[in-house]
Amino acid sequence: MPNFDQKKEAYGPYLARRAFRIFPVYLVCLVISFFITDISILALESFQFEHPKTERRLEIFQNFKDTPFIHTFLHTLLLHGLIPNHYLTDTAYTLMGQAWSLTLEFQFYILAPLILYFITASKFKFVVTVLLLLIIESYARDIMGHKSFFFAYSHYFIVGMLSYTLYENYAENNRSHKLFLSLSILLFTFVFFLLGFNKGLLSTAGLIIWVLVFYCEYVADRFNSKISVPITAVIRSKVAMYLGKISYSMYCSHMIFLYVCAYVFSTEAIITKVDGLFFILSMLIVPFCMTLLFSAMTFRFIEKPFIKLGKRLFL
Repeated sequence: MPNFDQKKEAYGPYLARRAFRIFPVYLVCLVISFFITDISILALESFQFEHPKTERRLEIFQNFKDTPFIHTFLHTLLLHGLIPNHYLTDTAYTLMGQAWSLTLEFQFYILAPLILYFITASKFKFVVTVLLLLIIESYARDIMGHKSFFFAYSHYFIVGMLSYTLYENYAENNRSHKLFLSLSILLFTFVFFLLGFNKGLLSTAGLIIWVLVFYCEYVADRFNSKISVPITAVIRSKVAMYLGKISYSMYCSHMIFLYVCAYVFSTEAIITKVDGLFFILSMLIVPFCMTLLFSAMTFRFIEKPFIKLGKRLFL
């Protein structure tokens, strides 16, 4: 995510560059997702294992098939997160399910300069802005019926802003270590009750990873501590850095290969005769390798050229 507080740039060029960053790969994956819709449905209908989410995914695909034009139009412009469920059912998740967060991200980029103005003006405005976003969120989620609207899901961005503010002020400016620890514990407690409490193992695991990485980076930068070396060595390695670079393409494309592989493994006779363990291992390994290869190519031939083009045109 760009460091909004360190860049002075007109709003138009800034937003245009973000569009050049997000849309090219997204549109490629959207087109592919559109053309494999029927394959995705067959894959779900032929799936070997019962899963509570399978019926729900089929329902979402059916909602797309009922009104394909409007869903496709909204997804093409990343507007699908702005439509409440009672107007158009499941529009946040149809066609390209993982795009629920991409419309959310682009909404944030549109609003970020305004939010930045308030949170950097004074500590009072910072607190008021955070509280207002949290209050609005509870109402917005009920109105929208999904989590792809910024004001219905702003708490993740609040956590990001608070984490960045803490790190910048206490790790890079060499301020009080004890105060940093106290504020970090307070932030973690806030996030735990906001995101992890009664929300399952996956949410809790994500919080633990966030805390480990956040604190180890802080310790490594400030104290050069050997305690944090194993974790920072992994997250700063060339492999991790490269995976970070192509992670956007991986996110956009991973469901494509999951559906295609599920279709092949579930419908081809030679595959359906093998045991369940082979199917599970195949679904773990093959889609990941295909996603990795595809993302490496799209990063090199689509993402990087369009990022450079955006900079040449608007900086």
